[in-house]
Amino acid sequence: MLLKSYSKEIFRPECNPSFESVHCIAHLDENIEPVFLYLNAALGGFEYLI
Repeated sequence: MLLKSYSKEIFRPECNPSFESVHCIAHLDENIEPVFLYLNAALGGFEYLI
């Protein structure tokens, strides 16, 4: 499965813009539910919203 297109948002936390961390939200144009197990195994315990 290859992604044909996506968009992303990268921004600083709204609660404190001076934090050094950033948030990244990826908007995918395709369903990637079958790979969630593999993503979680490779990246660790992240939150995926469908």
